Amino acid sequence: MAATPHLYVHDLDKLRADTEGRVEEWLPRETVHARLTSWWKPEDIAEPGHTVLSVMWFQTAAQDPFARLAAIVRPLDWTSLAKFVPFED
Repeated sequence: MAATPHLYVHDLDKLRADTEGRVEEWLPRETVHARLTSWWKPEDIAEPGHTVLSVMWFQTAAQDPFARLAAIVRPLDWTSLAKFVPFED
């Protein structure tokens, strides 16, 4: 973030020194967002619509985001995590 033009990080050196002894590794620089949509809807909802699940993770630029997304989503319980979105005319 410090190398981003027009972005000032106040006391960055102090923040780095403070975390140096407590943090083993910084988060990778790449932030990835995915918004997954399914036309499945909960059984107890009669109105038309769909479900949506948003996922955000950090990775390196060399990693395949689709492979990482599959690994993240595979064990998740869509039914309990996804949000129902009613159909809008």
